[in-house]
Amino acid sequence: MFETVESFRRAAIEYRSGELESQDPLITELETLSPRRNESSPVRSRV
Repeated sequence: MFETVESFRRAAIEYRSGELESQDPLITELETLSPRRNESSPVRSRV
C-alpha cells in the first residue's frame, strides 16, 4: 500500500511542478485500484 501512496504523491508533485502536462496518469492508476481494503492492512476500521 505504501508504494501506491508514494506513487500518487510523486505524480502529484510532478504535476504541480509542471513536469506532467495532465493528471491522466493519476486518473488511470486510480481507475485500476480495487475499492476493497487489503485484509492484511494494519489499519483497522472503527466500529
